[in-house]
Amino acid sequence: MMSMLIFFRKPLVFLFLVTFLLPIVVPSLALGETFSPSEPEISAGSAVLIDADTAQVLWSKNSKEARAPASLTKMMTAIVVLEKSDLKDPVTISEEAAAVGKSEIWLLAGEVLSVEDLLYAILLRSANDAAVALAEHVAGSEDRFVQLMNQKAREIGASQTNFVNVTGLDAEKHLSTAYDLAVIARYAMQNGTFAGIVATDKWTISWAGHEDREIENLNPLLKDNAFITGVKTGYTEKAGWCLAASGTKDGKNLISIILESENQDLRGEDALAVLNYGFNNFERKKIIDQEVATFVFQTSDGTAPVKVAPQEDLGVLLPKDKKVTVTARYMLMQDISDPLSRGEKIGEISLWMGDDLLGQEDLVSPEQISETQQAERGKATPEQRSASLSYPDYAVLAAFALLLLLSILRLLRLALSGY
Repeated sequence: MMSMLIFFRKPLVFLFLVTFLLPIVVPSLALGETFSPSEPEISAGSAVLIDADTAQVLWSKNSKEARAPASLTKMMTAIVVLEKSDLKDPVTISEEAAAVGKSEIWLLAGEVLSVEDLLYAILLRSANDAAVALAEHVAGSEDRFVQLMNQKAREIGASQTNFVNVTGLDAEKHLSTAYDLAVIARYAMQNGTFAGIVATDKWTISWAGHEDREIENLNPLLKDNAFITGVKTGYTEKAGWCLAASGTKDGKNLISIILESENQDLRGEDALAVLNYGFNNFERKKIIDQEVATFVFQTSDGTAPVKVAPQEDLGVLLPKDKKVTVTARYMLMQDISDPLSRGEKIGEISLWMGDDLLGQEDLVSPEQISETQQAERGKATPEQRSASLSYPDYAVLAAFALLLLLSILRLLRLALSGY
């Protein structure tokens, strides 16, 4: 059986106490007043808006429906190339790559260009010939490179995505979702080189026997909107007009995915409408402050307590002035290695709004525990320790939460009476 104590290093706002503890008794916390902002009106058949910092979904429209991703595919193509090669590596263009058309920079068989130049070509100009050339350079063939793309998609959580090619040209079973593409865009934008490329207006690539290739970024939002930071356009007959767009404003980093807009102009308008909805109607709230509290889980077998603390502050974007429900959940690891190092992961704490994950953070040991100190905690076997630390005893925690709530109410009553 496990009980829980909480030690505070400085005064703690009651909001934090209720948010963390009351889900054990009642599974929610009401914040703010009722308010319903107007949702974005868009032509796109599918769309999603996420917080790029936490992956929190702020708004969506058919975001889990499988659709053709067009050249938004190339976000994954580029990030796999970046992780598997060097920017200065020379790439010899094959006849197969040079023959790929529809969107190209007219590569010549036998021509040698750098990985860097070809990345600019696929991310700014959406060049299919450059995408195939890079795939062949990294994996030997497009088919083998596609395997790497699908593997990476699974690793980062884009579980409903299946790539068949590196270009995004229409093909049976080449499918993704707006949500998965947002996951991919978020992952890619965390790579500084990728983020730098998609924020670039123009790039020059040499062309033997011709004037240099001057390529411009096709992102329609980049030139006229200072807050736009990327990322990629797309179009095929099957996919329609698509756009992945990212922006930063007022300390908020957002990513929107637009799939199947009605025309080229509307895809940009749709993306702006979705991004502005996020910027105008959400604000970041710090829910968990790592400097506020240390949580101490006390086992009932007489051993010393196990202290845990959030590794970082945990804040989420919440609707401005809207009544919402936020729940904090925590999980301790089943086996904790001995001795514990300062900062060593012990568990996780997460924030939820209904079934939607808002954000999560590791719970870590806030102090160094030596082997000598560990021995003083008792000689419980790993199985016993695992059993005692896997899940909290909810009856004990519920009772503790109720007592704490009564204490809070008593303090409030004393404060109101002039104490």
